[in-house]
Amino acid sequence: KREKESKKMKNNLTISQEQFDEIRAIVEVARKQARKGNMSTYAGLEDSLRVFNKEIVVTFPNLKLFHEGAPLEQSLRDVIEIHLFYQKNHSIGYIPGTSFITAMFLLYMDEYDSLNCLQTLFHSHPFGSFLRGTHMQRRYEFFSDILNESLPLVGQHLKSLRISPDLYLKNWFRSFFTQILSVESATRVFDNFLLDGEIFLYRCALGLLNLLSSNIQNLDKIGCEELLMGPFEEFDETILFSSISSMKISKTKFSKFQQSVNSKA
Repeated sequence: KREKESKKMKNNLTISQEQFDEIRAIVEVARKQARKGNMSTYAGLEDSLRVFNKEIVVTFPNLKLFHEGAPLEQSLRDVIEIHLFYQKNHSIGYIPGTSFITAMFLLYMDEYDSLNCLQTLFHSHPFGSFLRGTHMQRRYEFFSDILNESLPLVGQHLKSLRISPDLYLKNWFRSFFTQILSVESATRVFDNFLLDGEIFLYRCALGLLNLLSSNIQNLDKIGCEELLMGPFEEFDETILFSSISSMKISKTKFSKFQQSVNSKA
């Protein structure tokens, strides 16, 4: 199944093995120079590396696979740095959450396939929209509408506290929920996203809020904001996906929403 997903995500954006090896060689040179105090090869990537180095230490810590000295730490660093060098001219830089997504790929693929999947996420539509933050305000507005339809009490309470979806959806969507769910649940969410598309992310967000509804309605603004930041690793996977399954979104309404977003692309 993972092999099929890897192939599904590959397209004309795929990096050749030769390109991969060339950029890896550049990364190795950059690291050797950096160890001697020369950061010139990393010029323009300093901020990206700083953010990544902070994020890697909190990437799926329970797995104990990506922290310093762990089995997959170097693989994660390799993929991220090759990715940064490859798309350096696009001026995107490191986007928070990328470490989690890449780590998830590395659990099932080698470095080369993981990089190609990451590249596809960044540079294809609709995957890249969440990572680059494209048309997100329109997406937040759409989510407000379906939240009020599906979970009116939650929607009304959050609105009364002046908590808008951008507070929590930005990180939820940008990392495909990998930052807030257990790796098992996050992987399953990503599987469904590849199968069903963008609509599944909205259903997942509704499903989470459904499980949190009692807590949300009994918390003040600060309490709600802290709660919505997660993580939600304690949620049983079966219960979570049962909640997600109960959240329905009109295909007609979603289709109209997608058309409105695509017309502005």
